[in-house]
Amino acid sequence: MASVHFSKAQTFELEEKKAVQQNGFEYGYYITNEQNKVVKGDDYTRYEVTIYITNHTGCTKLYRNNFKTMITDNVGNKLALFNCTNATGKRLTVKNANIEAREFIVATKVTINNKEETKNAKVGYIFRNGETLQRNIIFIVPKNETPKIICSINTPEEM
Repeated sequence: MASVHFSKAQTFELEEKKAVQQNGFEYGYYITNEQNKVVKGDDYTRYEVTIYITNHTGCTKLYRNNFKTMITDNVGNKLALFNCTNATGKRLTVKNANIEAREFIVATKVTINNKEETKNAKVGYIFRNGETLQRNIIFIVPKNETPKIICSINTPEEM
């Protein structure tokens, strides 16, 4: 998985089940499963982890569909990068993962060949107040270690 770097990012360390509040958003993770594994003769611990962001800002956030951003670094809808600094990435697991805002699509009327039609158009990205965006990922870390996760938050351009 390619790493994404945020130019306007705030970065902080996370602890399991201890969410961090930043600008009305809650960032955190929790472990859903843990297993000891032997990978090519080395002992590791495999963690299934849920990373999440919850919007507690009091309002729905709408982010621009910035064409230039999508071409250059593709971070237009990426809200945060969760990086496990001690993850190995072995056995097709990851070292980091993004949480992304969902596409915001509206129905609009257009005229095509003198005929009016309703089409769906993506106008940006949305993160509703009270909504939690989450993602399940797997990290493999050295045995007897727990995941060390750093969160970098992005501030996409709002509408």
